[in-house]
Amino acid sequence: MGAMTTDDRADAIQREIWAALSASGAATHPVAGAPGGDDVALALAREQLEARIAENPGAWGADALLRACRLLSDVDALQADREAHAVRRRLRELERVQDAVDALRALPAPDAIDRAPVELCRSCSFGRGMISSVIGSMWLPRRLHIEQNSDEHAEEFRAFVESARIPLSHTLLETDLVRRRMAALVTAPLDDGRTFKAIVRASHSSSYVVAPITSRGRAIGFLHADRRDGDQPVTDIDRDRIAAFASCFGLIYEQSVLRTRLKDQLERSRGTFAAAESTLETLERSRLELDEAVLAAAEAAEADARSRISSESSAMPRIASVLTAREREVLGLMAEGATNTRIAEQLVIAEGTVKSHVKHILRKLHAPTRAAAVARYAHLSQRTEQHA
Repeated sequence: MGAMTTDDRADAIQREIWAALSASGAATHPVAGAPGGDDVALALAREQLEARIAENPGAWGADALLRACRLLSDVDALQADREAHAVRRRLRELERVQDAVDALRALPAPDAIDRAPVELCRSCSFGRGMISSVIGSMWLPRRLHIEQNSDEHAEEFRAFVESARIPLSHTLLETDLVRRRMAALVTAPLDDGRTFKAIVRASHSSSYVVAPITSRGRAIGFLHADRRDGDQPVTDIDRDRIAAFASCFGLIYEQSVLRTRLKDQLERSRGTFAAAESTLETLERSRLELDEAVLAAAEAAEADARSRISSESSAMPRIASVLTAREREVLGLMAEGATNTRIAEQLVIAEGTVKSHVKHILRKLHAPTRAAAVARYAHLSQRTEQHA
């Protein structure tokens, strides 16, 4: 024979408790339990047994009292087993929701929306799932998934979803959920004054669960679900399942939107950087062209200066007669390629003084640039040596 289930154990323990109470002479009033063991009936039986032992322990023989205490212990163990089973079942459900969320996490936001009802049905054991958007004061069904094609009302339901635009009036349940941001169980949609009757009639749902999808503290949509063709009722456990799924989906949807925005921003930044790089390349080309033009002008000025010098007296003035000693020092360092800062450090003078010397040098040598001045300096030095 197979192992006894917790329901079978509950039935057996409950019968033994009533038998023990009856044997102790207690006036019992057993409550018929539902098939499979009723927790309320079992709790009532345990309560009566515990009260009987406390009020008249002498009415029990030693063996009967020991057996009664063991029955109380059995009830506690059974309840602990049921609680552990419920916890394990809840953990398995959450693992399935987590697996579904992982499948949606890597998708772009539009694809995640299309796929969400499929993963909702498969992870939470629903037959039908629908995702909707909330835009302003409108409820807009977006995607309907029916787990199998045995739903005789599938086409009617799909046709309604494709064209539905539902105002969120203050009397609707969904309007209240936008405000309260919590899931709901609707056990009799046609009789419930808060439901939107057109969608209830199109879906032929006998009961459904609904949860808002929230992002940054604001409801941005809904998830609705029920059993296939609405034949099997949903329960408060299903309400908790869809609430967990909607909460996780809201987070991954927000992450997906942020990833998309970051990607777009990165593309825009890349475009900006590319434009800046192109501008820098253009400026660099312009600078090189300018340098070439300046060099050509310097060479032309030098040629002109040489022409003037050759037409002058054959006695070339010495460099010392043109520049002061300090200016010759500055010019010599310029010829070595030193910057104004370096010249100032070398001669232990202010950089402003260096600039002033450079200005005088350019004027005295009739040179438009530092490069032209250096070239003129080299030429004059050479001629001076030749005339020495």
